Amino acid sequence: MSLVRLLAEDTQLCPVSTLPEDVLTKCREWQTNEEIKYDCDDENDEYLRSFTPGQYAGVVANYLSFNTAQSTGHFVDRAKRFERCTGATINFAQATDIAEDPITDIGSASSVGAEVYDAYLMIYSFTSEASSLGLLETLNDRVRSSNALLKYEDIFPKVRSMGEYRKDGRTNIDLLMADGDFFVPVVRIDLLERDGLALPHTWDDLVTLARRYNGTDLNDDGVEDDFGFCLYPRTGSGFNDAWIPELMYSTWATTDQTRGIQEGLFFDEETFEPRIGHGFEYAMNVWKELWGDSADGCITSNFVEGRCAIGFAPPGCWKGTFVNGEEGGVAWRNKTDGSVLRDENGEASWRPRMKDGTYAEPYRIKPFGSLRVIDRITDEFAECAPETCPKGERIPSNSQLSPDDRARALVESDHVGKLINRVPFYWSGGYGTGIRKSADPAAKDVMWDFFVYVNTPLTSVDDVVLPSWLDAWRYSQLSDYERNFKGGGWSYNAWNEHQKVMHWALGNDVNSALTLRLPGVLSYTRDSILGNMQEYMADRMSMNELQSRVRQGWEDTTASRGKLSQVQIYRASLGRDPLSEFDLCRLHRPEMDARDNTVCVKYDPRSSDSTGAILIGVLVPVLFVITALLLAWIYLERRRRHSDAIWKIDKDELKFDDPPDIAGRGTFGQVVKAEYRGTIVAVKRVIPPKDRTNRTAATIPPPAAAAAAAKAPSSDNTAASSGGGASAPDQQDNNGGGAGGDHHSHAANNNNNDEGGVEQPEPSPSRLECVVEN
Repeated sequence: MSLVRLLAEDTQLCPVSTLPEDVLTKCREWQTNEEIKYDCDDENDEYLRSFTPGQYAGVVANYLSFNTAQSTGHFVDRAKRFERCTGATINFAQATDIAEDPITDIGSASSVGAEVYDAYLMIYSFTSEASSLGLLETLNDRVRSSNALLKYEDIFPKVRSMGEYRKDGRTNIDLLMADGDFFVPVVRIDLLERDGLALPHTWDDLVTLARRYNGTDLNDDGVEDDFGFCLYPRTGSGFNDAWIPELMYSTWATTDQTRGIQEGLFFDEETFEPRIGHGFEYAMNVWKELWGDSADGCITSNFVEGRCAIGFAPPGCWKGTFVNGEEGGVAWRNKTDGSVLRDENGEASWRPRMKDGTYAEPYRIKPFGSLRVIDRITDEFAECAPETCPKGERIPSNSQLSPDDRARALVESDHVGKLINRVPFYWSGGYGTGIRKSADPAAKDVMWDFFVYVNTPLTSVDDVVLPSWLDAWRYSQLSDYERNFKGGGWSYNAWNEHQKVMHWALGNDVNSALTLRLPGVLSYTRDSILGNMQEYMADRMSMNELQSRVRQGWEDTTASRGKLSQVQIYRASLGRDPLSEFDLCRLHRPEMDARDNTVCVKYDPRSSDSTGAILIGVLVPVLFVITALLLAWIYLERRRRHSDAIWKIDKDELKFDDPPDIAGRGTFGQVVKAEYRGTIVAVKRVIPPKDRTNRTAATIPPPAAAAAAAKAPSSDNTAASSGGGASAPDQQDNNGGGAGGDHHSHAANNNNNDEGGVEQPEPSPSRLECVVEN
């Protein structure tokens, strides 16, 4: 076995058990020389000390970065150390367009990638198509194997979610995120204290303050030309002009998303209909009001010169304001080099100050929210309440703030105690690092170990305070003021207010929102909204026309990209599972049939099945009604019989004289005297009319025989009343009624005669005819 081949296959380790003695000696000599060549023994770099010197000797990896000097300047220094230790070579290249250049190289649904680069610096909003197609390396297994040093759980939950994509029933990590990027407001707290104003909490508060301070002198230079509101991005920000609509998205999110990331706000998550309604209208009107009172706050010196009352931008924009606050910060600046203008004593000529004379660093606050939210069923506004804003929070009074909170010096807000829906909006600027799945395995290993190197808390805790576009993304980076931020020139107040907002906005429970993550995102945001938004803000377009154009633009983009794939990617980007085939057929039948008209047929009801379904649908309710009526009839009949039982007596309880004492004869039968439980009663034997049906004729014998017949056993019941008075049935009987039926003898008061009390002649003894019911 040649030494060259062995070393190529087995890196720089000399396997004692497989080498002859002479080859092993040469191997050890070579390895010693390699260890001297590669330097991993940096006492301040625990991560590099974990590598075998020269571990990646000869491996070359190509990395596509973007504006490295400004965005991630510290990556270059870390790469040099990494190469010196491992022997790898990492070639940095610069993308012209960070959104689209990585996708051009990786590939898409419509084109094969150039595959020049092995790894990329990417913005998270542009990874969804590559993730859906499986073109990015899924990092889950790598995270597990490297987590002893990576400490993935130390990354803020909402930062992790930006790099995740739901696919095949699992959550894939496709980007190793390194940026906690969302829109953060800062305010000149000295102005609020001076003018007796409260902190702004809502978008309406912001509009009011921006209008109040715009066009006034905010830095005491005698010129009333300063700005109520400074923001980023704003027209003139270069590539990021495309993301100006995301400022409006951040307002839209506060009215239309109340239940967390998985709810989303842009489309209905099932039908994929654009949700461009009253929430969109409100957000657009807010920014129409703000635009005229605003200027850039990030790429110009407006904010650090004290010319802005309120700022609104990603956290990275404010780094330069807080780093070396005592030497820099907000102050009058030299127009040539931007340095702080100073007096003869070396003090800043002007700084904003509180009433007690202390320097008033800009105060960092939570993102603005809304006191009203959209009801998704009616698309109407409703007050923020526990049921409508389950993730809302109560606006605290000043007394509820921590003792070191500078806002305690301000007056109370009118909104104290109200529920507000705040939604940190993670705009497209969030950066992460990704690896092309089809890259050479050795190059992938190199780039992964390098990405862990610049991400691990072992290095990033110090690097995060350096000038860059990366904002704190780990708990450990904000845990100790003395550890890093103090050395980075931040004041305690600046660090404290920064870490409070970052912990809140990037934690697990907050109602944060992700920007739109779809293939063709520039078509949705830049092409469909930006131009129309500018026309609306300039009063050259109505709201109805604006909404119509944006909706049409979104629907056209969706159609061109494929509605079926877009809805599934949208759901995956929110962390939702895909719609099932059945749901796709139910919700998107035309698109499913256009793709393959045989797929949904199996879900169509067959004709026989349809007939059966109709019969079941008709018969079940009918049978239910019939059963209910039958049960009701049985119940009522039992009630009636129970009631009748009060008036019925057994004939065996009647005692007749022998022979029976015939008291008289009525129209329908004889009246016979009897005794019932010690009371003398009159018993009427009813003879039904001859014209009634279901009757047979019978001959009643003379009185003696009739009495004998009356004493004969019978199952018939006899109704009776005491001689003391007639009950309701008695009265009916005395009026000649026959209630009770032919089987019953109805009792009459013995003191009254039948037929109105007129005594009837004794019946003829020869024969009496009556009709007895069968």
